[in-house]
Amino acid sequence: MRLSISVHVASSAVAGRVYETIQKQTSSHRSIRIATHSTLQQYLREALAQAVYQNLPDGRVVATVPPCAGVIAFGVDHQSAQQELCSVLDDWTRLGVRLRHPLPVLGGVDLNTEDARALAPY
Repeated sequence: MRLSISVHVASSAVAGRVYETIQKQTSSHRSIRIATHSTLQQYLREALAQAVYQNLPDGRVVATVPPCAGVIAFGVDHQSAQQELCSVLDDWTRLGVRLRHPLPVLGGVDLNTEDARALAPY
């Protein structure tokens, strides 16, 4: 029997304490995996830190993340392009994790390992 629990916590430190507590309270032949948003959020923050914004001749702004092939967003200004980029990047990353596409390692965050894929909610 496999049990899956999803816990939303404010920080990875809290997630670690929750995980340790559950591990202590379960028998050795049961496996409990806790999915937190922290791994995915860290990946997205690293990607956004590498974002490149360009002003187009018509006044709009285009945003890309060079290591993330195909991630592109447009907006009427920098802020709206950044908001759209956040949404596009979130969808791109979740789909990549779900379909097991090779994702670039960003800021030391590697979502290509089984452990990371288990921690990235999708």
